[in-house]
Amino acid sequence: MKILDKKEILQNLNTQGQSIRSESFSNEHIDKETRTIRISFSSETPVERWWGIEILDHNEKSIRVMRLKDKAPVLLDHKREYQIGVVESIEIGSDKRCYANIRFSKSQRAEEVFNDILDGIRSHVSCGYAVHDLVLQERKEDVLTYRVTDWEPFEISITSVPADPTVGFGRNLELTPEKKENLMPPELTQQEDATQARNSERERVREILAMGDEFNCRELASEFVSSGKNPDEMRKSIISRMKGAAPVQQPKSPEDFGISSREFREFSFVRAIRAVLDQNWKEAGYEKEVMEETFRKYGTKLRSMKATGFAVPTSILTRKMSVGDKSSAGAVVKHDIMTSDFIELLRNKMIVKALGARVISDLEGTFDIPKQIGSGQTYWLDEDEDIPAESEQKLGNVLFQPKTVAAYTDLTRRSLMQPSLDMEQFVRDDLTTLLALEIDRVAIAGTGEGKQPLGILNRPNVKRVDIAKNGGIAKFAHLIALETEVAAANADLGTLGYLTNARVRGLLKTTEKTPNSGQMIWADANEPGVGLVNGYRAAVTNQVPSNLIKGDGKNLSAIIFGNWKDLIVAEWGILDILVDPYTFSKKGGVRIVCFQDVDINIRRDESFSAIVDLQTSP
Repeated sequence: MKILDKKEILQNLNTQGQSIRSESFSNEHIDKETRTIRISFSSETPVERWWGIEILDHNEKSIRVMRLKDKAPVLLDHKREYQIGVVESIEIGSDKRCYANIRFSKSQRAEEVFNDILDGIRSHVSCGYAVHDLVLQERKEDVLTYRVTDWEPFEISITSVPADPTVGFGRNLELTPEKKENLMPPELTQQEDATQARNSERERVREILAMGDEFNCRELASEFVSSGKNPDEMRKSIISRMKGAAPVQQPKSPEDFGISSREFREFSFVRAIRAVLDQNWKEAGYEKEVMEETFRKYGTKLRSMKATGFAVPTSILTRKMSVGDKSSAGAVVKHDIMTSDFIELLRNKMIVKALGARVISDLEGTFDIPKQIGSGQTYWLDEDEDIPAESEQKLGNVLFQPKTVAAYTDLTRRSLMQPSLDMEQFVRDDLTTLLALEIDRVAIAGTGEGKQPLGILNRPNVKRVDIAKNGGIAKFAHLIALETEVAAANADLGTLGYLTNARVRGLLKTTEKTPNSGQMIWADANEPGVGLVNGYRAAVTNQVPSNLIKGDGKNLSAIIFGNWKDLIVAEWGILDILVDPYTFSKKGGVRIVCFQDVDINIRRDESFSAIVDLQTSP
């Protein structure tokens, strides 16, 4: 069995966020008057992780205690919006345990938890911590034991699932060897089938992380590790997500907006919306901080500043949510949720991005990129002879200016009161789907009128292949003509592919390339929802129009072929949210309106060709 490299383990732990240990406690050492309790929240008891047995070293040099000493929060079930107290002081005991004095607040929720502890109803404390370094301490047969030599506790929670039952409120007992043996994880004494399962899991993790390193998609690899998917699924996802994808600008750090990075990955739409509705930001402190800093930076440019709502820089719209492993508090969560940031979710839903369109993000003001508008010439020269000046290529500019796209969704107040992580995902998914569909639509068929970008089908220099005076049924030769138009302009380099609607796909799936060949124009591919036309990827979205008119022909459809890498989607760095509690107030509804500044342009019109008179029925 191959031992996992320390780098692989730390990389995955850092991407997933905090680790958790949950401990049991008694109700000793409680001061009712001051509302304080002395607890032990960690020990050196081994805990089974996916990468081996973990032991937290309790040498003073191994524990970074500054965050806990700086009035660290006491939470309920590791939910940052549910702070119920504060850490007053901590110490590392000679018995290899960490102790803390915690004080409960006087809020209603904290009062309920404190009374439950007094009544013996709640009996576990948990510590959230980050692992910075570890060493392989022991290898016994196929069981690997790692000692964590650098770790950082940053919050303490009252929770319900214990992983280390030797510590908790008032615990400072010395355990006999027999008791310690009984407290070891049961996996250490299981038979060969458990060993094989561990080996298989470690190999799965190693293979997925290796692919993440090789194809520069480590975050995706971490998601697949956490969600239990296998390496084959990872390979398919890499093919579908990364084929033709181009790098985008790195997002700005939260400090660029004057925002602390302490909760960089924790912005919640639902909390912010609830706070706007109730005009109470008590449980949305971080969201309020983001909103105030964004208002300060962008001022009257924001619609939400003039009405009810909030604004947020797109680069911080990231929230990782996962249930963790079975030995942690994650075992109480009903569903696995692993979401990428809001903007990445938006991009993944854009079909033009899936085909290879490039995205440039976090822009400010207008910008342009160079465009070749004249061909050069070649010369044979004598030694030391200069190239004639008139042979220089002529360059122009492709200008990008912010244009605002808006989308809205209607929710009920009752749904927004749900604490479920699924509701957070639902709101994000709803808004990103609406925005992605509209961005796809204008990239394909935008009219260019007003503030709307000009889409591929309406660009005068995009080559057309005509079928008939009033439209007609496409033949294989028509699609070859599309490819020829792009190739004749020397633009058939890059990420080439077809895009059309579901009606055209249905037609091409039942149309033979040549009579009696048995080969259909549209063939199946290994990617879900994607086909192959003459060896090129072919995607489908009903944002490609099916209501076009030509002569007497009506309800005609379009199909586009081109180098999608030359289609550029520009994004500016602010998401503006308005919360409308009035439109459907009588029905208990709330309208959420989202504004995003984008622009869409093509670097070379010659990179695309289109048919716009395609009949899908006789």
